[in-house]
Parts: sequence; C-alpha cells; structure tokens
Amino acid sequence: MTKRNICGIILMTPMLAGLVWLVVQTSNHLEWGGGYWEQWLMDHWRMTPADAQQAVFYIRKIGHFLFYGILSLLFQLYFRLWGLNRMVPLLGVLAAVAVAAYDEYLQSLTSFRSGQVSDVLLDASGAIGLTLGMIWITCKGKRKRVTGSRF
Repeated sequence: MTKRNICGIILMTPMLAGLVWLVVQTSNHLEWGGGYWEQWLMDHWRMTPADAQQAVFYIRKIGHFLFYGILSLLFQLYFRLWGLNRMVPLLGVLAAVAVAAYDEYLQSLTSFRSGQVSDVLLDASGAIGLTLGMIWITCKGKRKRVTGSRF
C-alpha cells in the first residue's frame, strides 16, 4: 500500500463515518422531517400547503437519489484505496444501499417518520445510476485515449 493510499484512507474514513452519522441523525430528529420544511416554504415562499408538500416531496426524493449515488461513488473510491479493485462498483453500491436500508430501519422506529422500502429502492437506483454513469464516462475516456480520436 502506498503513502498516497494511506493518506486517502486516513482522510476518507472520518468523512464516510460523518456522512453515515448524518444519515442516522436525520432519521432520529423531528426537524428533519418533511413537515418542518413544508411549513418553512409556506412561511417564506407563501406556498399553499399542497404546493409546499409537493415541492418538499420532490426535493427530498431528488436529494435521496443524488446523496446515495454520491455516497456509492465515495465508497468505491474508499474501497479502491484499500486495494479492492475487482468488485469496487458492486461493493460501493452495496455499501450505499446498506446505509439506506439502515436509515429506513431507524425511521421505522420513530413515531414521526416512516421507513419505506420504496425509499431504499430509490436510494439504490441513485447508487446504481451514478455508478453506471461513472463507468460510462470512464470507458468513454479510455476509448478516446486508445483510438486517439478527438471526438
């Protein structure tokens, strides 16, 4: 293992732990629920309750998709630093989905949130989608270098 890998591991370990901690905190605190943000939109943007509820719904779902997609890519980088090159995309997706499942499990234990399998599936689609996008970008870049094509 190189010094660069060791430094990367030292930096990424607390970052990933912090992101997982953030997920746990958002599951256990009422103010992170949709109702708080709906009220905020109604107070500050003068939205109707129905419009605020719909806006929060879409913002939260897009946020879930992107957050778990990025988390998957970060886990992939982390696993690559450890030298696990063969199954890195799969491991990254599985790690992100495990965090998503844990998040939904914690939500099911509270009286003010509900853990839903559909959210885990949405989070998994974000992890898979961003991973496939990164694979496509990487393969496209390698193909250009091999062929020498500019386009």
